[in-house]
Amino acid sequence: GSSDGHMLLYPPSNPDHASYSLLQRSEHPPINVSMAAIDSIMHRLGHSSVGVVKMDVEGAEFEILASLLGMGECPRESAGCRVLGCTEGPKRGLAFRQLLVEYHEWAVEDGASIVGDITRCLELEGFTVVERGGEQWLYAKR
Repeated sequence: GSSDGHMLLYPPSNPDHASYSLLQRSEHPPINVSMAAIDSIMHRLGHSSVGVVKMDVEGAEFEILASLLGMGECPRESAGCRVLGCTEGPKRGLAFRQLLVEYHEWAVEDGASIVGDITRCLELEGFTVVERGGEQWLYAKR
C-alpha cells in the first residue's frame, strides 16, 4: 500500500494459481499481510535512491502510484484518483529512475483514464513512458 500497516489479500478463484489480490475473487477467507511504503523500506536500508522499482501488487497499483505521485487518495472502488494537481509540476522528487508496473485497467472503474492520469503525472516528474503494454504493464524511465 501507500503506507506501512496491514491489509487483507484474497486468494485466487483458481486454487492452482498463486496470486493473492486486494480484489475478492473467491469465497475463501483472506489473509492478513504486513506492508511497507517504499520510503520506509529505503529509510530502513539506508538508501536515498533506487534504480528500478518493479511493481506487481495485485490490485494495489493505482493506490500506490497515486500516493507516490502526490495525487491524493485512489480508492479501489472508484476512479477517485482524478484530481490531482499534478498539472502544477513535480510534486515528490521521486527517488527512483525507472518504473515497471503491472496493472489491470479492468479492475477499477475508468481504469484507462486513471492510467492516463498516472502517465501524465509521471511525465511531469521527468519520466518518459517508454512502453505501455495494453491494459497490462507500463515502463517509464528518466
